[in-house]
Amino acid sequence: MKTMENLFDGYLDKFKKRMDVRRETIALPVRPRGKKTRLFIDNEYFSLHYGSVLPLSALAVYAVLCKFANADTQTCYPSVALIMEESCIRSKKTVFASLKKLEQYHLIEIGHSRGRSSNKYTLLDSHIWLKPNSTLASPEQGQNVHPNPVKNDPQSHISEIR
Repeated sequence: MKTMENLFDGYLDKFKKRMDVRRETIALPVRPRGKKTRLFIDNEYFSLHYGSVLPLSALAVYAVLCKFANADTQTCYPSVALIMEESCIRSKKTVFASLKKLEQYHLIEIGHSRGRSSNKYTLLDSHIWLKPNSTLASPEQGQNVHPNPVKNDPQSHISEIR
């Protein structure tokens, strides 16, 4: 009588070979490069470790703003309700706190509207973002927010020296 090992001997290798052949014949589509409905988030958000100082909700809010930003002007006008819906954040307070943090680190500029219309959000160039390790305190604590953005562009210091 054959043992269990002998019954399954070589079966796993045959199965793996069949799966490799199947993977080669079924090519999964890669997402198209020039897709118009795609957002982009600056690589500096991750490479400079903004996630270490900004809450995860700030990334979600920033992603929503990136999604709705006009490609040329980098501005958008989503309502707080729309930001909440798109980011799955349940609290207006969390959205407002995230927007405030993003503005403090100069990732966005908020043009406050009057009345019932939505604010204007402008996504700023990553060269003027405050670095995550810069001193930043909220104004309500009686401390100053860093007055000038720390520029990540080495060429920007040349113009300051002249």
